[in-house]
Amino acid sequence: MTTPAPADPTVAPRTRLIRTPNERVFLHVLVNTAAANITTSYLWFALTFWVYLETRSVVATGIIGGTYMLLLAVFSTFNNLIGGVYIALMDPYGLTLFSVEAWGTVFGVAATGFIVGGVLIARFGLGRNPIRTMLLVVAGMGLLGALFTIRDWWLLYAVGIWLYMALVPAVEAAEQTVIQKVVPYGSQGRVFGFAAAFESAAAPITAFLIAPIAEFWVIPYMETPSGQQTWGWLLGDGEARGIALVFVFAGLAMVVIALLAFATRSYRLITEQYRTAPETPSQTESETETERTPAP
Repeated sequence: MTTPAPADPTVAPRTRLIRTPNERVFLHVLVNTAAANITTSYLWFALTFWVYLETRSVVATGIIGGTYMLLLAVFSTFNNLIGGVYIALMDPYGLTLFSVEAWGTVFGVAATGFIVGGVLIARFGLGRNPIRTMLLVVAGMGLLGALFTIRDWWLLYAVGIWLYMALVPAVEAAEQTVIQKVVPYGSQGRVFGFAAAFESAAAPITAFLIAPIAEFWVIPYMETPSGQQTWGWLLGDGEARGIALVFVFAGLAMVVIALLAFATRSYRLITEQYRTAPETPSQTESETETERTPAP
């Protein structure tokens, strides 16, 4: 019988082609989830575009967007507060600047900001204090929301949306990082569930509230000579200056809320808990420790 030659340690082993059952299940779930989300988002945005173009009603888009977020909750709770304004008014504003085909393309390109933001977080992390990072990012998102419609310029709007989406992963990552480090493992399920309840409610509530306010009060006011004279110096002139005014005040409100959060007891408490919480051993370290432990 011929003895097989020993493996050459200088030659890298071939890539494993046969995946484990768990890996196959994960890939199936990943593909199915991606297909479902893309299909659902496509149909929902098509409905939103059609309804606004037919009715010119931001109330209708607010209800549609809020319902969508209730079912599938443009985040964390802080982010969702301003996100509800975006859901209600972002498409109507975009459809005043672009044709429906161009707006769909611009929004699709702007969505690459999610990818870039995620890559940057993976590369540079969140800093020593993720809570501080999250609040600063939320303030930055509010400032963007206040500025990216300050003039009736399509490029300003497109770049602002891209930057907003690039900041979203930092908020999500900070929230997940703090919960996983501060909350005991046995309680994380309840905490995640409680947080999800607030996240699910924030954007729809804001969308449902802001849409009628914008349509029945702010937009008509900005079409009057008084409104144009009062706010023209800030917003210029254009077809959707009423929507722009809502964006300005919503963004500034988010900046104020985020900055005030730095002065709260909750911020100090969670920051201290994060700083003093023990580091969680990595999976690799755990596996190494298991291998070192002799079997009984």
